[in-house]
Amino acid sequence: MAHIYEGIVPGSWLYRKAMFSIPTPQFIVIYNGVEPYPEQKLLRLSDMFSAKDERFALDLIVPVYNITGGKNGEILKKSKALSDYAAFVSIVRGFLASGLSLEDAVTGAVYKCVEDGIMDTYLEMRGSEVWNMLLAEWNLDDALKYSREEGEKHGEEIGEKRANRANAARMKVAGVEPALIESFTGLSQEEIAEL
Repeated sequence: MAHIYEGIVPGSWLYRKAMFSIPTPQFIVIYNGVEPYPEQKLLRLSDMFSAKDERFALDLIVPVYNITGGKNGEILKKSKALSDYAAFVSIVRGFLASGLSLEDAVTGAVYKCVEDGIMDTYLEMRGSEVWNMLLAEWNLDDALKYSREEGEKHGEEIGEKRANRANAARMKVAGVEPALIESFTGLSQEEIAEL
């Protein structure tokens, strides 16, 4: 935001004593993901602050509009560019659902949109930029999905290890032979000895 204001406000104005007027910023986020998301939601920068104090020196409140699956149609009607983008992403997802690879789905969507007059001028001029951007966006979605799955698996492994250690400790107290404890819990003889 500071960079935008640098381009709007002449540098000499920064040394004035009198207050001057600047354009009022408005921030919005357009959500077009695949995860379930409310039609509209407010995000607050202050929700991320480590200290929860009601007297924030700075806060930013950003409305999020979900345009997936026909949601917030009024917004799409007001902006052909946004409506076209939503249609383009929907076409890519349709190709993906039919079994095409990501690269083929994006390429097919670019050709279909140009043919159907959706973002055609933009895609003819900047199709490769859109292609690269979408590949990065979908790869991020995949990365987040796999990261969640890995996190869940890692959590399950930690939980299983803790349960095995607790069971081994109880078995050890009950006088069960270490070799038998090892076969039931998967812990090594060294780990059992440390209990």
